[in-house]
Amino acid sequence: MDDAQNRRPAVYHGPEARFPHPPPTPPARPPRSTGRVVAITMAVTLGAYVLVAGAAGAVLAGGGGGSVSGPEFEGLPTESCGVATAAELDSVSATLPYASFSAISSSCGWGAEFSDGTEGFLRLEYRLPVDEDQEPLRAVSDAEEEYETESGRLLDGEDEGYWALEVLDSRELEFGDEAVLSHHLEGGDEKSSRVTVLARVEGVLVEVTAQERWDGRSGAADFTDDEEAIVAIAERAVSLLEE
Repeated sequence: MDDAQNRRPAVYHGPEARFPHPPPTPPARPPRSTGRVVAITMAVTLGAYVLVAGAAGAVLAGGGGGSVSGPEFEGLPTESCGVATAAELDSVSATLPYASFSAISSSCGWGAEFSDGTEGFLRLEYRLPVDEDQEPLRAVSDAEEEYETESGRLLDGEDEGYWALEVLDSRELEFGDEAVLSHHLEGGDEKSSRVTVLARVEGVLVEVTAQERWDGRSGAADFTDDEEAIVAIAERAVSLLEE
């Protein structure tokens, strides 16, 4: 791919913008890794979203069909911003999609307002396990091991200092090789409400998370009425890996 192609922008025809700026990335648990991130910048003009990739990859356009070539992205779908349907995004008032790619993950996030009026974020991520040097691990057994650890937290909770996780409701789901759904609180004295769907398809993990804004966290958000849309997005994300 030549430099001209790398610089060529593509337009994302997403939902109409409702905020003047992209939502900030919410705090999360200490990161598993950062990988070799390909920079993504986003400009909002008249409700259109322009995602411009850096020199290591092609531009991802919304609505599916976009692709990023090269060994850095082997095994990871690159159309994450096109997975959710317009109806699913509208059900949580999702706006301002922002995408990111690295050697170990491909993700898309949106600002959102959930059914109970809580303002927050919706995020879809495909990721690979990593070794101690933050290099991707592609063996199915590595993904199975990480899934076992992460799903155990989501099903049973975890008391680990500031990032303690308190499970409110959880259950296993029947798609992918294995999957789990968890409504939980995460944090220390001030907890944040979240719902997470975690799934595994061979050596890739898929995670869809809805959470309240960190700067307005109450620990009282109720995502029950949004669960159907969140699970549907996860199922569709998994289906891309099974095609």
